[in-house]
Amino acid sequence: MNQAPDLCEQMGQAGYRKAASLFDWEVKVDRVLDIYRDAIKVHASARPTQPARRSMP
Repeated sequence: MNQAPDLCEQMGQAGYRKAASLFDWEVKVDRVLDIYRDAIKVHASARPTQPARRSMP
């Protein structure tokens, strides 16, 4: 690595971008919001089920 300072710089920048994309809180919040939105869509599109009827004693 000592003989290729440009390569070291490129690898360092690539590592920083990778870490930022995986561990940045704004990115995490966006991912969680997407998951919740998808879950809401799935729940809203599901057919409602009829509650079980209870027999009277």
